[in-house]
Amino acid sequence: MFFSKSQKGMYEEACSYGIRSGLTLPFHGANGELGILCFVNDLQPGARFRNEALRNIPALSLLRDFAFEASLKFARSSSLAGMLPAVTHRELECLKWSASGRSFWRSV
Repeated sequence: MFFSKSQKGMYEEACSYGIRSGLTLPFHGANGELGILCFVNDLQPGARFRNEALRNIPALSLLRDFAFEASLKFARSSSLAGMLPAVTHRELECLKWSASGRSFWRSV
C-alpha cells in the first residue's frame, strides 16, 4: 500500500497508463552484477493479483534468468566491446546503492 502523498501520486500516474500492480524480481550475477526485472499489469492489487503472481513466479523467474543471461552475452559480444560506456567508481557505487533500494535522500 501507499501511504505518503507522493507515493499515492506516483501510483495514480501509473494507473493512468494501465499499471495497477506488479511484481519485481531481483537478479544477482556470479560476478557481482545486480539488477531487477519488473512485470506489471492492469489487475487491481488484491487476492486475484496475489494468486496470479504466486502461480506465475516460477515462469517469470525463468524469464528473468534468460533475460539476464542474454544481456550478458549481448554486452560481451566483440562488436559492442568498444561501444560500452566506461563507468567511474562513483557511478558504480551509486548503481549499487540504487540496486539495494537506496535513494539520494537516504544516502546523504
